[in-house]
Amino acid sequence: MTIIRAITPRNLMIFLCAVVLVLIGVKGVFIFHKINTIAKADRLLANKQLVEAEAAYTDAWNNRWIQYQDDKISERLRALSPITEMKQTLSNLNIELEQIARNDDIERLMTAYTTYQTFKAPYAHAENPYAVYYQQLAASTQIAAKIEESFHRFITRFYEQMASNLEHKNYEDERFKSNLFAIPEVYYKREGRRADILSAKFKKYDEQKLDQIASAGQYETLLHEATTMQKTYDGLKWKASWMPKKVDALVHVFLRNDVGQERYADFAMHAKRYVEYAKSRPGKSEVEVYIQSQIRKWMRSAKTFIRDGEFQKALQIYEGLAVYQDTKQEIQDATSAWTAADPVRILQGVDSAVNYEQVSGGKDRFDVKVYVIATDAMNTLYYGTLNRDDHVSILKSNAVPKGNKIRSVKIEEKLSTRKSPVLIVETDSPSRKAWYGAYQVKNERLQPLFEFEADGYEVQSDGTLHVQAEAEDQVAIYALVNDTYQYAGIVQQFTDIAVENLWQYQHMKVRFTVNIVAVGDAGVYAQMGDSYLQLRGDLSYSLGMVTIIGIYNESKELQVGDLMVNIPVVEVETIKKQE
Repeated sequence: MTIIRAITPRNLMIFLCAVVLVLIGVKGVFIFHKINTIAKADRLLANKQLVEAEAAYTDAWNNRWIQYQDDKISERLRALSPITEMKQTLSNLNIELEQIARNDDIERLMTAYTTYQTFKAPYAHAENPYAVYYQQLAASTQIAAKIEESFHRFITRFYEQMASNLEHKNYEDERFKSNLFAIPEVYYKREGRRADILSAKFKKYDEQKLDQIASAGQYETLLHEATTMQKTYDGLKWKASWMPKKVDALVHVFLRNDVGQERYADFAMHAKRYVEYAKSRPGKSEVEVYIQSQIRKWMRSAKTFIRDGEFQKALQIYEGLAVYQDTKQEIQDATSAWTAADPVRILQGVDSAVNYEQVSGGKDRFDVKVYVIATDAMNTLYYGTLNRDDHVSILKSNAVPKGNKIRSVKIEEKLSTRKSPVLIVETDSPSRKAWYGAYQVKNERLQPLFEFEADGYEVQSDGTLHVQAEAEDQVAIYALVNDTYQYAGIVQQFTDIAVENLWQYQHMKVRFTVNIVAVGDAGVYAQMGDSYLQLRGDLSYSLGMVTIIGIYNESKELQVGDLMVNIPVVEVETIKKQE
């Protein structure tokens, strides 16, 4: 028989009647249950079992099979609404704690904790009529134990995070500090006082972290992390007394290493960064005292180096410490002192490829700090200066003959003025004893004053030159005309006389012609009319007619035959044999 054939009107009616009977039976059960539940709730309410009564009235209200005493139930539930609110709030907190555990969200836990504390606060007082009922509901839901367990779970996780950061040397996430601090102290009771526990934990973590950073030589990171830590603790109003001590100890290691290896610039940089960091700390640290002491020591050493002529060492100190303090003046002074001690540095600073020769110089003259005179292999003459503003100036001249070997270069004091020196170059000469060239520093150039070959020259008080450069036994006069020295005549140095008149020219330089008649161990004698004269001087003498230049200063007794005669003695300067 198929199903379709079985569904007849008669069978369908039988089935529907059966369903109705079942529904009537079920409804009857729920009606009976609602009546009994209301009765139970009334008894519980009468016995002041409000938690149980609220549950029974709620159960009856949710039974919608029959509308039986619904107004009374509604009124009773309104009266028991504080109980309902307690149950709902605690239920919601339990659900929230489950989600917090799944999501590992400390912020939600803190929010839930605040809600919990706010909610239970009114029931903490015994005079609250619902206090006992709150305790009953809280105990049944174990809300306090669950919250405590949640906090302990987070405490453990944060401790593990601290250890992980140190193990992997990764400190990007350190929110555990504020989170651990935010967890109420009551949840640390298992371990002791929160302040003691966290201080020990944070101290160990911070010191190991800073040690790791310092060991890697990351000085900037060390101070940056120290500053960040300090701000974190300041924000938490937590006195982390271990922080300054640890940072100072590590910084001290860096500074002492700099000192030991004489790394002045590194020391200055480390010192400057530390002082900037220390501004946020009260009082003056021992590290700052050490920094100032070491810098004073180095500054004294630099002065000693300058005094001993070790200018490069002094400049290394001054230039290195410039990062920490202004040493501009000290650098200028040391550079000037070095240049004064070694003036060629003025020239080398402009062109170090030149091999400078005949170098001389001085300081604090001619309106400059330092001056230098030099030549090179091509006989170029240089005059360099360092002025009061540390400006370098170089003047050059190519007037010195290229083929001549330079003997000396110097300042001609008698021709120089307070602001304008005159440079004298002396070289070899093919025809006379020397070649002389004079150059005056004027109008930012080396202006030639004179050039000549001579056996010597003298500057006279009137500014003229007496030059031993003309015919033998003559001295030429050179005078300044239009900024150059020009020939101005001959200096008459002796008087021409007849030898017979020599007696009249005592102590005067004279020139005369005479006949030498005797050359021997007894002396050199020449005729003077009917008498004689004696010639003295370390010269070469021979018999015959000579021209003498000399001075008659004294006389002597000479025996001629049977007679003693008084004759003049001439100190000879030059002698020339007559042809």
